[in-house]
Amino acid sequence: MSGAAFSAAADQVAGVYPLPPSQQGMLYHHVLAPRSGAYVPQMAIALRGPLQPQILRQAWQHLVARHGVLRTIFARLETAKPLQIILKQAPLPWQEFNWQSQTPAQQDQAWQSLCREQWLTPFELNQAPLMRLVLVRFHSEQWRLLWTHHHVLSDGWSTQRMLAELMQSYEQLLQGQALDDSTHSGWVRYLQWWQQQDHRQARAYWQQYLSQLNDAAKTLPLIKNSAFDATQEGQQNECHWQADKRLYQDIKQTAQQHCLTLNTLIKAAWALVLARVNDQHQICFGATLSGRPSHLDDVENIVGQLIQSVPVCTGLDPQRKVLDWLQGLQREQLDHDRHCHLGLTAIQECAPKNTQANNTGVHVQAQERPHSQALFDTLLVFENFPQQSATHTLASGLSVQRLASVSQNHYPLTLA
Repeated sequence: MSGAAFSAAADQVAGVYPLPPSQQGMLYHHVLAPRSGAYVPQMAIALRGPLQPQILRQAWQHLVARHGVLRTIFARLETAKPLQIILKQAPLPWQEFNWQSQTPAQQDQAWQSLCREQWLTPFELNQAPLMRLVLVRFHSEQWRLLWTHHHVLSDGWSTQRMLAELMQSYEQLLQGQALDDSTHSGWVRYLQWWQQQDHRQARAYWQQYLSQLNDAAKTLPLIKNSAFDATQEGQQNECHWQADKRLYQDIKQTAQQHCLTLNTLIKAAWALVLARVNDQHQICFGATLSGRPSHLDDVENIVGQLIQSVPVCTGLDPQRKVLDWLQGLQREQLDHDRHCHLGLTAIQECAPKNTQANNTGVHVQAQERPHSQALFDTLLVFENFPQQSATHTLASGLSVQRLASVSQNHYPLTLA
């Protein structure tokens, strides 16, 4: 958005703020490869029963009106200080289709095509909201809702919060109840909190943490020798594995017995895998943190993109006790939580020169380096936010079931 366009629309602006690092990184990859599908989560929801589409649409519009991040556009991405502009209003991108006359095979084919088209169609960063909703009627009381949005708007925690609020608003509207018209200020409060942080102290922490990192510690041979290109359209594949109940209980019991989190045990297991594959005693991989500071009021209800990716670097010493190593990993995570607000781009600049790579951030002078030169090329995503059950029934009798979701990033390998 040009300066002239910004001035002309000034009467529609609720606020202008800088971009936290996580948003900058995602927008950089959007600009680099807008049709790759990276950082464009998509969720399919099956609806069975007495649905009222207009009421559902009204509930979605109310959600947009309540949360400023859903009315946000982005400007000056080519500069060192890009901006996010929260608008006072934003129309709801909503489409409806009736496929009742089609055969099940035709419906399935049309649905698959619709999902891919919605997923790979780039968002215009100067048009809010950066999401699309499509409601399809399959039978008289069978519907599917397709929600596609840019990850820059919300993290997984926020997504669950929005869905819960949406269903509550839908039920209230059905009953003729008035909705809360106040604007939720959580996202703005988070942006203000981020601007007040001591980034110099965080930089010093990461410089010390990464000081012993060597270049051989970070790249998987199978990735280093692959032809992976994050800019290509929908290139990533998924492989699903579910641990059996007994294994899960054993892991959970072990964690509780030694005052460890499940996240710590999974992180340690992934470190061992990478160490064996790389034949290295020191390895580095990425891990996501919620990025939600516990001391920020009402932080659990903030809707926005707070998640942060940080490096996890660890050495495997045969002489060290396993429990000592696990406890050390857990202490490191607490330290990472306190300093993750610096953002991955700045954190990477804290690494020794031979391991630096600028592979995130919007304003980048040089061309992005290949993954073999990045600080890490595998990402561990451990989701511990509260989730609703996959299927639940509203008081109105409407059954809501999450069918599937798609979420990809630019890393060659992600464990989630």
